[in-house]
Amino acid sequence: MINPIFFLLVFILIIWTIYMYLENDQYIENELRRVSMIENKIQKIKENEMKHRQNTTACSVSNLTTPRDCFIHSNHKCKWCELSNRCNEI
Repeated sequence: MINPIFFLLVFILIIWTIYMYLENDQYIENELRRVSMIENKIQKIKENEMKHRQNTTACSVSNLTTPRDCFIHSNHKCKWCELSNRCNEI
């Protein structure tokens, strides 16, 4: 009587272990897919930014890192471009 109960418990434990492994594996794959999607999105944004930077001229005044600094400290000669994410000459 004890022997069949023992085998049944071992079988249930094995099935439970396999289920938990597969569930965890699926979670990891979903997270890796999400991370890959985010990395691709960031890469596309950077490529778009570089394309706009090639088509514009950077402001000759250095250390202009914010839109306010760009306009005020360049003596109104430059303006901030959101697409290239930098201060450009007008």
